[in-house]
Amino acid sequence: MAKRFNEVHQYVINNWIEARKLEDSMIDVREKYERVFERVIKAVQEEKPEFNNCQLHLKESAICFAKKKWSRKSEKWPPGLWIWPISLDKLMADDLDGTWPQIWFCDPKGKEFDLKELEEARIKIKNASVELLKGEKPKYSFDDESDRSTLLWYNIPESRQELVQMLLDHESEKFVKCLASNVMILARFIPVLDEILLTKSP
Repeated sequence: MAKRFNEVHQYVINNWIEARKLEDSMIDVREKYERVFERVIKAVQEEKPEFNNCQLHLKESAICFAKKKWSRKSEKWPPGLWIWPISLDKLMADDLDGTWPQIWFCDPKGKEFDLKELEEARIKIKNASVELLKGEKPKYSFDDESDRSTLLWYNIPESRQELVQMLLDHESEKFVKCLASNVMILARFIPVLDEILLTKSP
């Protein structure tokens, strides 16, 4: 007959007081981490107050910066500027390839774009990028075979280890500035996004 409590469970039970302290600390860390991203949103909105539909989805490991009028219903996944993956689980994972800001146009409960419209939008963004991204160092990509709704994306230059160090240093100020500055790079595309998203019929 299988034991109800395996070796891991038994270890937790035998070290219950220490485990509870660790559990409480992890909850506290998650709450503090969420507040760091609230600061990222605030930093971006100070520069671009038109971003009135910012959403933090730590469970899904994403953060969004958008305008309410870009999405007909302003649901959970509006078209706009997104950064993935940002959860602590992903940030601390050894197999994390990077963290990537992107322009993303999936809005299943609002305006939906067919493949032709997505490709037309991608071309407009690609053409505008010649001037808007001039002098920027990251390698930008306009195609993502795994997600056709991604119209532009790039890996931020900072490694996972560098991001963790930024998070832990000086009230996480460098971490906040790093992510906010990457959002501001893509915010240069606001006029292009307005042209694409506000000319579609509701």
